Amino acid sequence: MVSKNQQDWDQKVPLFLLAYRSAVHETTGYSPSQMLFGRDLRLPCDLLFGRPPDTPSSPEEYVQNLRHVLKMYTIWLENGST
Repeated sequence: MVSKNQQDWDQKVPLFLLAYRSAVHETTGYSPSQMLFGRDLRLPCDLLFGRPPDTPSSPEEYVQNLRHVLKMYTIWLENGST
């Protein structure tokens, strides 16, 4: 991924961050983007293949899903996050 002389590593950082932020973490069971935004990131492959089937169809559905996720995070934190 990085050139032989490692001169272009800084150009690869955004790709690494995208992968990290969209990957589900074992500890929480959620990706950083899900924890921060309450939804999955829209990845380049989503632009090619369309919207994922579990995407909320309305703002009301999005808010309802977000409230549920935030409630689950709160329970997880109250239980010591272990």
